[in-house]
Amino acid sequence: MEEVIKEIRLKSSMKALERLKEENLMDLSVYSNLMNLLDKRIREEKYFYKFDSEHKPTAVVAFSGGVDSSTSAIISKSIFDVVGVTVYSNHIMHEDVKDHVKNLSKKLNIRHEFIDIDMDEIAKDVEKGRYHPCGRCHKTIEDAILNYAKENHIKYIIYGDMLSVGHLSIVPEDDDILRINMPSYLVLTKNESREIL
Repeated sequence: MEEVIKEIRLKSSMKALERLKEENLMDLSVYSNLMNLLDKRIREEKYFYKFDSEHKPTAVVAFSGGVDSSTSAIISKSIFDVVGVTVYSNHIMHEDVKDHVKNLSKKLNIRHEFIDIDMDEIAKDVEKGRYHPCGRCHKTIEDAILNYAKENHIKYIIYGDMLSVGHLSIVPEDDDILRINMPSYLVLTKNESREIL
């Protein structure tokens, strides 16, 4: 049953990719490489993510330094010139984690940048019991990543999100920007992500 669900989700990702191509929302080389990635995954090739492409547009990988974002960076390097972007606030990340992210990006051989954001208002409102921080924190982080992509004229943003499936794993984010939730797009389990990493 698990394999049937995996196949359905992979085919759903493929349909979403084809729809985006028909709507001219991506470069043909990116389309071909993402389709190649899916095809290799469907055929269950162990190193489905290892291939070279000639044309590599830049993509932002929202890079926390965790398993999913790191795996997304590794996979994306076959298709994109990756820049890992980590949103930083002392409310969500300590200096030792910041050092870990710097070291990991060097090991993965990706360019990396931190974006400092102010989360003081969110923290104050949480302390006052006005709301739970997760939704607002998540939106603030995603907005910072999206703004970075816009300011740097980058058309692709990669997330390590595993929740969105099929047609929701690759979607237009804003104007000319395409969002790819790489583990969801490829129907990766957490263990498969760990193996790749």
